[in-house]
Order: sequence, then C-alpha cells, then structure tokens
Amino acid sequence: MSKALDALVELLELKPLGDDQFEGRSRDYGQGNLYGGHVLAQALKAAYQTVGEDRLCHSLHSYFIRPGDFTKPVTYVVDRLRDGRSLSTRQVNAYQKGKSIFCMNTSFAVDEPGYEHQKPMPRAGKPMRYISEVERARRFKFLIPKKYRQIATEDKPITNRDIKPINPLRPQKRKPIRNRWCKANGQTNPQDQALQQCLLAYASDMGFISTAMMPHGVHYISPKIQVASIDHSIWFHHPVDMNDWHLFHMTSPVASKGKGLNFAHFYHKDGQLVASCTQEGLMRVKPKPKPKPKTESGA
Repeated sequence: MSKALDALVELLELKPLGDDQFEGRSRDYGQGNLYGGHVLAQALKAAYQTVGEDRLCHSLHSYFIRPGDFTKPVTYVVDRLRDGRSLSTRQVNAYQKGKSIFCMNTSFAVDEPGYEHQKPMPRAGKPMRYISEVERARRFKFLIPKKYRQIATEDKPITNRDIKPINPLRPQKRKPIRNRWCKANGQTNPQDQALQQCLLAYASDMGFISTAMMPHGVHYISPKIQVASIDHSIWFHHPVDMNDWHLFHMTSPVASKGKGLNFAHFYHKDGQLVASCTQEGLMRVKPKPKPKPKTESGA
C-alpha cells in the first residue's frame, strides 16, 4: 500500500469502548472540518463490528447533523435494531463533545441469487488517458492558494482521474454531468468486503456535491457560496474491489432552495454496476456584504 492508503486503513481501525461503542480518529483534509466521507466510512466500519461474517451491507442512509472537528476523536454508538434470518439492521450515531454530528441507518444481508439487470456504463476513455487530480495540482501548484497547496499536492489514499476536470479557481458553467475514474492508491485485501465498502464510501463524498454547482459556474471553494453535505445514501449491488478502476458517474437533476441533489453510479471498469449513491448538499449563496457608509470629510 502507499503511505496515504496505509494511513487511511489504519484510521478506519476503530478502538472498541464496550457496549457496541467505538472511537475513531481523523486528520486534516484541508476543508477546515471533519471530512464527511471519513465519518461515513468509520460509521460503516463500526456497524460491521456488530454483524455476522455471513452478512454484507447492501444499503445505508445517513445525515450530517453538525460540522465535525478533525482534531478530536469521534465516538460511534451502534444500536442493534434487528437481526432476522437474512437481514440485519443497525443504527449508528456519531458524537463529539457530547453532541451528535452524524447518524446512519444501515442494513446487512446474506448473499442470495435473484433476477439481475442494470443500467449500462456510460462510454468513457480508459483511465490511463487522464492525469490524476494530484498530478494536475502539482503541475499548477503555483496557481493554488497557499492555504490549499500542501493538501492539494500530497499523495491521496484514493486516486481520482477526472475525464473533464473542473478548474476550482475559475469554474465554468457546464451541464451537471461528471465522469471520474477512481481506485485505491495501492493494494488492499479484496476479500475484506467491509474494508472495500468503507473505501468506496470514503471515495463517494469526494467532490460529489460540486456536480450540482456546475450549471452555475461555482465551486465549493468559491467565496460567494456556503457548501455542506446534508445527507448521503449508498446501495451496494455487487462485491467491491477498490484495487481496480471504477467509473464514478455523477449527475444532478435539480438544485432549488439553496440545496442541490446529486445521483451517482460506481461501475467497475468491466461495466458491472457495483454501487449507487445519492447526496443532497447545501448550496447557500452568501449575501453580498453591505457597503460601508460614507463618512463626510471636514472642511
């Protein structure tokens, strides 16, 4: 594994506190607050500690309640709502300093056969035709504001290769459709489906909300907009192997009332639809600052 991926896998290992409670830690991702995908992945990992090995997560539905502090530990409390013959349901609440910052309901199921169909994967060039976001940032680091430069140019646990990159400093108005190749930056155990699903969950929050901003020519680092993830859902359809390339196909059907809705599909490079995601995010336009009153100069 790369050092960046190794560090993430280590952070996903939670400290048991007893009574289905676990402690997780994070790091600075350059966003000021705790990265939502990190909390999502750790919450899923916490839920996995309470179900049998014969069950895999098939869906999760979550809400981001308060901004988290990446410098402080997070306590995850798992509630075992039900264990049936084929399905197990869990609720996970994340707390910092005694306050809830995140909640998630998730369901696990045993593997069973059934009917299958899927939406075909969109056409996309091969991953190696495109440069990674880190390579692009390093080429143009002199243009990146100093406060973002180190985070933007350092190695990442997930490698992202955008087919048509967005320039965050000068975003242009475009149709709300994005295609990105992504994979783990290194090798992990493909048989560890808990870890593989956690890595996909971690990757699923990367720039997802920016899809809804594309028709408006803004980006989440634009000074005139306030951005935050509100909710996030994932459905897992087939086994995940983040060691290999996946096409992250994102669209946004609507933005209204200061919020943008985003849909996404994760396709393995062979065309199999592995997972589907939705996210609604805050896209609040900041009011223009009021002009300072003019002062009369004395004669």
